[in-house]
Amino acid sequence: ETIETGKQKIREIYSGRRRQAKIQSNYTCALESINNCRPIYFTAKANGKNYLETHHLIPREFRNDFSYSIEVLANYITLCPRCHRQIHLAVDRERKYLINALYSERKSRLDLVGLDLDTEKIYEYYKIEK
Repeated sequence: ETIETGKQKIREIYSGRRRQAKIQSNYTCALESINNCRPIYFTAKANGKNYLETHHLIPREFRNDFSYSIEVLANYITLCPRCHRQIHLAVDRERKYLINALYSERKSRLDLVGLDLDTEKIYEYYKIEK
């Protein structure tokens, strides 16, 4: 295989996982219950479902910190656009609250696939001040 062929195969795998994550979440934001996302959903032209983005709880840039692949469904989180931006761009106090909620919900699933981490490591990944 050429390098480009390999890259295309990886993009297909990631695309499939994103699709699976959305189906598994029933096309709802993982933070809907605590962040009142329902009023801001809009319908995606591509599939007629709520538009969602996928977020890696363990960011891809830290994939080499783990013995196992982080490209597993447990690490793919569906978020509405507002929540996704909030995770990346809000002040630390607001981000920490949302990240704690996601971490609490996903910790056991991540442990099952060999992705063991604690909140301190997550805060470090997201550059959240202690």
